[in-house]
Amino acid sequence: METTRTNKSLQAMIFICLMLLPVCAFAEVSPVIGNFSVSPDILNDGNTSANICVETITPDTPDIGIVRVWAAVMPPGSETLLPADPMTYSPSIDLDPAEGASCKYQKLYTGFSNFGKYRVVVYAEDENGNISAPAIANLDQFLGTDVYEGEDVYEDDTFEHAKPIGVNEEIQRHNFDKAGDEDWIKFYGLPGFKYQIEAMNLGQKCDAVIELYGYDPDNVSSLKLLANVDDLKNQRGEFLIWDCTAYGFYYVKYSEAENKYGISTGYDIQISTPDAPVPVSINLPTFRVIDAKTQKMISSLKVDVVTGKLTIAEELDNKGTYKPVISEYPISPDVATVSISAPRYRKKNEVPINIDQLAQGWDVFMDPEECSNWYRDADNDGFGNPNDSIAECTQPTGYVSDNTDCNDGNTAEHPGQTWYKDADNDGISDGTMQISCLRPAGYKLVSELTATSGDCDDSNAVVQQYIYYRDADGDGFGNPNSSISACSQPAGYVSDNTDCNDGDALEYPWRTWYKDGDGDGYSDGTTLNTCARPAGYRLVSELIASSGDCNDNNAAVQSYIYYKDQDEDGSGNLNETISACERPSGYVEDNTDCDDSDKNERPNQVWYKDADNDGDSDGTTQISCLRPTGYLTASELTATFVDCDDSNAAIQQYTYCRDADSDGYGNTNEIISACVQPSGYVEDNTDCDDSDKNEHPNQVWYKDADRDNYSDGTTQISCLRPDDYYTESELTATSGDCDDSNAAFLAYVYYRDEDRDGFGNPNSSISACFQPSCGYGFNAYLNVKINLPTFLNVEINLPTFCVLDLILTILNKKGKYKSVIYNCHRSPDVATATFMIPNYLKREDVPINIGQLEQDWIALMYPEKCSNWYENADCEGFGNPNNYTTGCNPFVCYVSDNTDCNDDDENEYPGQIWYKDTDRDKYSDGTTQISCKRPDDYVLESELNDLSKDCDDSDASIYPHNEEVYKEHLSHAIVILQVLTGQTVDAGKLKNALTEADADHDKYLGVADIIHILMKISSSISCD
Repeated sequence: METTRTNKSLQAMIFICLMLLPVCAFAEVSPVIGNFSVSPDILNDGNTSANICVETITPDTPDIGIVRVWAAVMPPGSETLLPADPMTYSPSIDLDPAEGASCKYQKLYTGFSNFGKYRVVVYAEDENGNISAPAIANLDQFLGTDVYEGEDVYEDDTFEHAKPIGVNEEIQRHNFDKAGDEDWIKFYGLPGFKYQIEAMNLGQKCDAVIELYGYDPDNVSSLKLLANVDDLKNQRGEFLIWDCTAYGFYYVKYSEAENKYGISTGYDIQISTPDAPVPVSINLPTFRVIDAKTQKMISSLKVDVVTGKLTIAEELDNKGTYKPVISEYPISPDVATVSISAPRYRKKNEVPINIDQLAQGWDVFMDPEECSNWYRDADNDGFGNPNDSIAECTQPTGYVSDNTDCNDGNTAEHPGQTWYKDADNDGISDGTMQISCLRPAGYKLVSELTATSGDCDDSNAVVQQYIYYRDADGDGFGNPNSSISACSQPAGYVSDNTDCNDGDALEYPWRTWYKDGDGDGYSDGTTLNTCARPAGYRLVSELIASSGDCNDNNAAVQSYIYYKDQDEDGSGNLNETISACERPSGYVEDNTDCDDSDKNERPNQVWYKDADNDGDSDGTTQISCLRPTGYLTASELTATFVDCDDSNAAIQQYTYCRDADSDGYGNTNEIISACVQPSGYVEDNTDCDDSDKNEHPNQVWYKDADRDNYSDGTTQISCLRPDDYYTESELTATSGDCDDSNAAFLAYVYYRDEDRDGFGNPNSSISACFQPSCGYGFNAYLNVKINLPTFLNVEINLPTFCVLDLILTILNKKGKYKSVIYNCHRSPDVATATFMIPNYLKREDVPINIGQLEQDWIALMYPEKCSNWYENADCEGFGNPNNYTTGCNPFVCYVSDNTDCNDDDENEYPGQIWYKDTDRDKYSDGTTQISCKRPDDYVLESELNDLSKDCDDSDASIYPHNEEVYKEHLSHAIVILQVLTGQTVDAGKLKNALTEADADHDKYLGVADIIHILMKISSSISCD
C-alpha cells in the first residue's frame, strides 16, 4: 500500500514567523494532512471500490476546526498532472468524519472502473478558508477498459475512431479488456522521417501485434497495410521502424496475438522519430474558393485564420486557389478554422480545415449576395448610420450593410464596444468593463490604456499593484526569482520571497531537521534549523519519534513514545509526549484520553443519565470519552437504575407493600421500591394479618357462637377476627338462628291454622323464631329509596312464599323509588330484582335485603359500548352508509355494516356474483363479474337456466335444448351425410344415434361423439 505521510510542526511555524515577523505577521497556518491511504491500492478481481482514509489532520482544534476534507480522483493517464484548482477538479468526493475509527475522515469510492493507475489527491480546508497542500496516493486497477475506450459514443476498435497520439510527446497505457479487442491510434507523418512505433511494458499475458496502415493512393477511401511486426514474445515488447514517404495521417492497430484479454494484458504505446528533429512548418495541398451558383472560381478573396496553428499563403494564380501552411507541429485534427470574404458574396465564418483530408485537396463554396440597403459608415468603424442609406446590389464605397451605429462621427463609438473604467485617469484600469455604443463617463478604450486591469485603487492615480512571489511547492514561502504584480494574492503566490527550493514543499527557511543517523525512523533529538535538508536528517513528520533514540548509530535500538497521564486514568494525552527507553512515571503508552485533567473522562467510559441531578439514574447509559450533558459515572451516583422519573428530582421510586394473602391489603413490614407495581404487591399498607385473606380492614364478621354455620344476624366490623365470629362465605346463612347458644336448634316449626281453631294443618308448616300471626300473615309497609334513573324498568322475582309482589313507586324524577312488601312470611334476603335501562348492561338477580330496607341502597349500572347502526332496508345484511342511527343494541332492520351500494335492492350488495347473458336467453357462456351494482347484460344465478353452456351469447335463438334449432341442424346433417357417403340417411336412425350420444341431453355434441354417430349410421365411414 502506498501511503503519503506529511506533517508540519506548529512550534516550528511559530518560531519562523517570529524570526520573519514582517512577512508572517498576518499569515495563518494551513492544515496539514498526515497518515493518508487508499485501501486496497491494487484491484485485480473485478472490484471497483476502495476506501479513502485520512487518519490525522493538524491543526484540528476547537479554536480552528476542519470544515471540509475532500479527494480529487485523477484517472489513468494523468500521472504527471496535479490539479491547479483542487476545488473544481472532477470527480471530487467529500470525505465523511469517522469518529471512533482508525480513520478520522473516510469515504468508500466505487468509481475505480478504468484500467490503469489512478492518483487520489486529498485536500483539507479549515474554517478560516486555509487549504492544505495536497496529499497523494496511487491505486492500480488491473481490470476494466482503458481510458481511451468509450471517451465518446465510440470505442477505439476501428480506424474510423482511432485516437490521436503526439509524436515524441506522450505514452499511452492501453489494455485488451475483452475478447477480440483492438486498439487503433493515428498520427500525422512527414516525408523523409523515420518513425519508431512501439508496444512497451507488456503485462505477463500480453503478446502485442503491431500493424501500420495508410491510405491507398489508388483508392483513397480504403486503408493499405504498410508494415507489421510480431517478432518478440511476452513482456519483452514489440517495435517496428518505418520510413515515411508522404504527408498525411497514418493508422496503427494493436491486437493480442493469442486473443488473450483481461488481467495482465496492459501495454504502453509510443511513437517517436529517434533520428531527426521535427520541422516547425509543413506545406499542404491547395484549396479553391468557388461560386456556389455558377461553379466558377472566385478571386480577390480575403482569408483570415480564426483558430489553429496555421497560415494561409497568398493567392497562387489570381483565380481563387490558395495554399495553407501548418506553422506548428504536431497538430491534432479539426483544429484549424478560417474566415473567407469577397465582394458581393456572403462571408464564410469559421470554415473548418480538416487536416486529415488535405492530401486530397478541398473546395469552399460561397453564396452571392442579393441587392440590399447599404448604410453610410463615415467613421469607417464597420457600423452604419441608420439615418443615411442607399439601395445597391454591390456594396458602395463608404457604406456597410450594418445600420446600428450610435455615432457615425466617432470611430470608437459603435455597438459592442468594450470600455474599461479609469476613474483616476492614470492609464490603468481596475478591470471593470462596460459594453455599450456610447462612451460612459470615466471609461476608455483598450488602446487608450497602459493596462486593462491591475489598478488596485482606481480612485488614486498613485496606487497600481502589489508584488507576489511564486510558491510552486505550496509551502508558504515564495521564489525570489519568480514574481507577479496583482491587487490581491493570486492562487499559487505568496508575499514571502525567502524559499531556497520552490520545487520541494519540505524545504523552506528555518526548517527544523532531526538527525536520524541509523535511518531507523528515530532521532536522538539533535536538530538543525536550515532551509535545505542536511545529510542524515529528517523532518518530524518523517520520523516515528523526534527524540529518545538510545543509540542513533544502531538501527536495532530506538526509543518509545509515552503520553502524559495527568489524571492517572490509564489513558494518555496525545499532545503531551515524551520519548524514552523506559516508561517514565506519570506517562503511559496509550494516547486516547480526551481530557487528561478529569480521570472520569477517558475512552470507553460508561456514563449514567441523571437529568434531574438527584443522584439516581433511570438506567440509560452512554459510552463515550467526554461527559455527555446530564450524565454521571456510577461512583458519582447513589443508584444507577432506580429513578422512575429522571426529569423530576423529587421522584425516585414508588413504595409497594407485600400482599401475601391476595386480599388487596398490604403488609407494612414488607416493603419494596419500584417504578411499576410488582406482582403480589399493593399500594395499601393497612393489613393486620397478611397470612389470612379474611382478616383485613372493614371486614364484616357474623356471630356464630354455637358454630352451627348459622348466625343470628349479630355482626362486627374489624380487621382481626373476634371470637365466635365468621365471614359470610364461611356460613350457610348470616341470619335466622333463633338460639345461637344451641347448635341443635335453629327455629321453631309452626303449622298452618287457617280456620283459627288452635289446631294446625300437619301438611302446611313454617319455621320461625316466633309464632307467626294468624295464617302466618303480616302486613308490613317498609320504605326504601333506590338511587336509579327514573326510566328504569324493574322486574321483581320473589319466592312463592310471598303472597304479593314487591312494588316500586317513583318518589321523584331523580331516580328514587319506594318499595312496599305485602304478606311475605320469609326471612330477610329473599327478594331479587332485574334492572334494564337502554344503553346500560342488564343486571339480573340483584338481592334486596329486606332487613336493610330502612336505609337507602344503591344499585350500580354499567354503560354499554355504543356504535353506529346502518339502515338495511332490503334486509340482505349490508347497510346504507348514508342512513344510520347510534345505539348500544342492534335496531330492527339496522346492521353494523355500511358498504351497501343500493339499499333498495336486496340483490345488489358487495361481493355479489353476476353472470353474463347478453342475448337475454337465460343461458350464460360462463363469463362472470363480482361487483355490488348489476353490470349491463349481467344477471343472477337464480335468473338463469344454465350458468355456462350458451355457445353464442350474442344470439338468443342459440342455446341448449332449442328444439327448432335442433331440427334445423338435424336436417342439415342429413344432407351433409348423404353428400359425404353417397347413401340415403335414415332421419330416425340419425336422431336415435344423436340422442344416445347426447348423455347430458343438452343437444350439443363433441367431435368424438359425432364420429361415433357417423360410424353407426354409415358403413362407408371409418375411424381413419
